[in-house]
Amino acid sequence: MSSMNSPPVFHDELTDPPKWPVTIGVLGCIWGGLTLLYNGCCQVAGTVIGKVAMGAIPPGSMPPEAQDQMNAQMALVGPIDILFMVVLTGVSALLLVSAIMLLRRKPIGVKLHLAYGIVATVILIAHVAWQISRADDYAQVMKQNPAAANGPMAAFANMGATMMIVSSVVIGLLRLGYPLFCLIWFGVVKKNADLGTNEVSI
Repeated sequence: MSSMNSPPVFHDELTDPPKWPVTIGVLGCIWGGLTLLYNGCCQVAGTVIGKVAMGAIPPGSMPPEAQDQMNAQMALVGPIDILFMVVLTGVSALLLVSAIMLLRRKPIGVKLHLAYGIVATVILIAHVAWQISRADDYAQVMKQNPAAANGPMAAFANMGATMMIVSSVVIGLLRLGYPLFCLIWFGVVKKNADLGTNEVSI
């Protein structure tokens, strides 16, 4: 006899749970780990160490060109830039936690991915807007430090404000890829999907 209400589906040894939580969880761990390493170690730690090192160097102990290079690099990083670095490090940590929860097939992993997608999208757009607003400042700083054109900042020194804006937008769009994917995947494609634990993500 047929019934109006379908019986609940339970995952047992005869029913394979969906594989997508593991696949997306692994991708999230990789991307979250890489961005956490970049934002936390390369950006935040590198900037803090650089500023501390500059303050500890006695005046006149470095060649003028090397001093100009360091001055140019540090002048491009202000308090708001550091704030963005710290916030983006936290966003990367949120993605890593979200991915681990998804690997464990916990419904909270879906909610955390959605939270990550929203927060990361807002922060990255704001970051790009901030970089665009400072494009002229970047160009001016590099013009005032011509010696830096021969150092690590050469790529920036040879760019005009327009090229800096274009590069900021392109890099920003690339970084927005994964947050937007999470919003679409968890908010539309897999909304209320079964994670393979008899629990439904909401």
